[in-house]
Amino acid sequence: PRSGSLTAVPPPAAPAVVRSNLPVEERIARLERMVESRALVEILMRLEELQNSVQEIRGENEFQTHQVEGIKQRQRELYLDTDRRLREIEVAVSAQGQQPPEVAGKKNPGNNAPVAAAIVGGGESKVGGTTPPSAVLSDSLEETAAYKKAFNVLKDGRYEAATDEFQKFLVRYPTGQYSDNAQYWLAEANYVLRRFPVAIEEFHKVLVTFPDSAKIPDAMLKTGYSYYELKNWDETRKILNRLVKRFPDTTAAQLAKNRLHRMKLEGS
Repeated sequence: PRSGSLTAVPPPAAPAVVRSNLPVEERIARLERMVESRALVEILMRLEELQNSVQEIRGENEFQTHQVEGIKQRQRELYLDTDRRLREIEVAVSAQGQQPPEVAGKKNPGNNAPVAAAIVGGGESKVGGTTPPSAVLSDSLEETAAYKKAFNVLKDGRYEAATDEFQKFLVRYPTGQYSDNAQYWLAEANYVLRRFPVAIEEFHKVLVTFPDSAKIPDAMLKTGYSYYELKNWDETRKILNRLVKRFPDTTAAQLAKNRLHRMKLEGS
């Protein structure tokens, strides 16, 4: 080369496919396969990204579901624990009142047997009669044990087994000191199991059979909730409005108001 002249730079080599002496159709086919291969890679990459996104969303949903279930479980445990504590107080008070007072002996004109009256749990018993105080106290303790057994099954979340236990309890103690609570929890177990028609029937038994029970407001509330789940709006409004009117200062009445307001917003 001459002095001061620029060195010639050879042009870049053409792609092999272009320099190829293959027929045009074959070259086109090769190009198409290359394009398709790149498109397939992009599709696979996009698919992998979507799969990752779905997994993340699914994980978030599972986490949120777990949190909600945890809250529900804690609410149930708190609710059941409150009832248990109240019943323990009732049992303690009842036990104190079950000590039979000493009464001066009397003569029975029929058989000259001494008679001593003993008031046990609100019922009168006679020593020397068919139901002595010790037998009444024993029955009371057995009833308490049977109720606790059924209640513990419910507290453990074994709702199907709890329905069986409470049914057996009510057959044995239809008018016992825990019968109203047992009937309520039988209905509650069916409600948790989403057997809403059965739950309504069992809650109705609380209202009819135990009209003076402290469980009446809660039974009315859960009856309304059951009708709500069945989308029977008229019956829902009817029972919840009755609850608010009859027990205006209770927690159940406030919850009934909240559900009625929710129904109004929903247009139900």
